[in-house]
Amino acid sequence: MAEQIRRDGIDILVDLSGHSAGNRLLVFARKPAPVQLSAWGHPTGTGLRAMDYVLAEPAFIPPETRSLYAEEVIDLPCAVCYEPPEYMPEPGSQLAPKKATLTYVA
Repeated sequence: MAEQIRRDGIDILVDLSGHSAGNRLLVFARKPAPVQLSAWGHPTGTGLRAMDYVLAEPAFIPPETRSLYAEEVIDLPCAVCYEPPEYMPEPGSQLAPKKATLTYVA
């Protein structure tokens, strides 16, 4: 994949997965594009020296911790981070909707 990105002449490569399952961080580690950035996948950064930037805002990455990041932090005017309330039921709980049944009448 890294070779294909180089052949295609991609100038800016954006990671949207971070450390989520199925990520392509090993591709980014090979630095196939001149500019690489991480956005929205994990506002905590990737930890890869090959990654140039991470998109964030001061609420995600406080200024006093930015020196710990492998990437340069670029602040957006506004970014949204969602954390479900503690009282939310786990997925698949009894509060989840029941499976619908279709009945055809001729």
